[in-house]
Amino acid sequence: MSDRSARTAKILVVDDVAENRDLLLRRLGRLGFTAIDQGQNGHEALAAIAAKAYGMVLLDIMMPELDGFGVLEVLKRDGRINELPVIVISALSEIEPVVRCIEMGAEDYLFEPFNPTLLRARVLATLEKKALRDATRDELARKQRELEEARTLQLALAPPPFAGERGGRALRIDVLLEPAKEVGGDLVDHFALADDTVVLSLGDVSDKGAGAAYHRNGIGTVGRLEVLGGPPLGLDETLNYRAGEARLAPGDRLLIVTDGFTEAHDPHGALYGDGRVGEFMAAVAPGDTQALDRVAADVRAFAAGQPAFDDMAALLVTYGER
Repeated sequence: MSDRSARTAKILVVDDVAENRDLLLRRLGRLGFTAIDQGQNGHEALAAIAAKAYGMVLLDIMMPELDGFGVLEVLKRDGRINELPVIVISALSEIEPVVRCIEMGAEDYLFEPFNPTLLRARVLATLEKKALRDATRDELARKQRELEEARTLQLALAPPPFAGERGGRALRIDVLLEPAKEVGGDLVDHFALADDTVVLSLGDVSDKGAGAAYHRNGIGTVGRLEVLGGPPLGLDETLNYRAGEARLAPGDRLLIVTDGFTEAHDPHGALYGDGRVGEFMAAVAPGDTQALDRVAADVRAFAAGQPAFDDMAALLVTYGER
């Protein structure tokens, strides 16, 4: 540890024996530490920890009112033991209490009477490990913030729903994009090329592909579109493409989903599957604008709390229904 770090690290010394506290303060002072507070019991220790950010605590185990075990129990319950290293102090004959403290989350231990060389090694090593943990935690927090910003930007790229007319017919397009993690690989878009032409775009750039397209022709009747697929548009200008066609009658709906829906699985490994998506399509009521949110919620419920298998993206097109 650098001299500058030694001068700035804040240390709390907790011991009910004034002579022990005085000895520790003098020896820590010789190591270059100047920001040192002290307490006589566990209650004073917890009050000091709540009021100030310490780099380390030197904690006596056997104290009146509230002993070292009680302090460690509170720090462990609050989660602070993971961020605040504690070196417990004990008499040489008290090895079992030391073991118990280590099991409760204490970082290290020192036996009385204090060996100056061992004190220096334990204190500096503990502070160095804390500095490394703090740096790692800060870096992870920074990356998490970047991922959250990227997620916000990605979701902002998804178009809003559309409700209006195209080619003299009522048309509604509902959209869903739900990344499995902070940033996903699915994409969804829709836009008009002309008054009577609308482009629907759904894809998975992580090489899983759009899982299914369902067409409902007549109330309660659901079928999967079998139009011919092909390579992604714009991938290579030399590729040849074949056209497929499916006609929608007034009142029909077209649902396109990625495989984050169909290949989601429950804790036993069973897939959500095409059948459940088809059942959802059959049950969509006229004028339902929350249908995609409901099927996504059903997929999450099916997974029963497991981490999301994949991103979910979907387009639900309702044609000719006012």
